[in-house]
Amino acid sequence: MSDKKSEKLEIRLSYDEKQELVEAAETEGRTVSDLVRGLIKRYIKTTSARLPDTRFWKRLWPSMIGLAVAAFMAGHIATWAYTRAHNHAEDIYSLQLHTLNGNLKTPVLARDGYATNITLADPNGDVMISLQVEDNTDVLAILRVNICRQIGANCEPIASPILHFNPNSSASININNDEQDEVTIILFPPRSKKTKK
Repeated sequence: MSDKKSEKLEIRLSYDEKQELVEAAETEGRTVSDLVRGLIKRYIKTTSARLPDTRFWKRLWPSMIGLAVAAFMAGHIATWAYTRAHNHAEDIYSLQLHTLNGNLKTPVLARDGYATNITLADPNGDVMISLQVEDNTDVLAILRVNICRQIGANCEPIASPILHFNPNSSASININNDEQDEVTIILFPPRSKKTKK
């Protein structure tokens, strides 16, 4: 905290705005400085009451990261268990996801109507990534990606690229937007496809 008892603040107003401010202060029997200080104090008080307590989120953030890791691992184990039970090992692609906040590896199952969903925790709104591989042709497979940012109840779209790729070799796509968000997705074929000639 500063040793000074007060600070001087200069603001620019139009002539008419200043006249209205002086008249309002005179009507209340106050100086302009006193009126402005009161308005500032009232604004700070009402605004801080509306804003969330950031200390709460700072304490909650490590727990959210732990929960995200646990959810990711549960999804990873569920995909592995599903493929083992239904003998779909030939349909599991390996995906690497690189973001500004870190890297992630996950299996992606290539089945009609099946999507792998990933949630990346972010203080500005969680980023939701949905990946769907369609490997139903002998020539090119398709990776459909939907990325959106969760803001309240809505998921605001960021990007929805479609990648056509050779299912026997790896493929990658780099996505970035105006907010400097960047995601690189690298898809590796299933081991059974790597060994096929």
